[in-house]
Amino acid sequence: MGDTIGDASMVDGMMNDTCAVLKIGFLYDNVIMEKFDIVLVDDQTMQVPIDILRLLL
Repeated sequence: MGDTIGDASMVDGMMNDTCAVLKIGFLYDNVIMEKFDIVLVDDQTMQVPIDILRLLL
């Protein structure tokens, strides 16, 4: 999760044991966020990530 393009690439160094990665971006400015799977526009809450985790756990 993050609000800059650099945040989306933080997972690049992870080991190959990872089955899946979901990248969530928080967009506050007009920045291209194509590296994220989900982009939340003007949402300062963590409700969407929490809801996704609840479905998975």
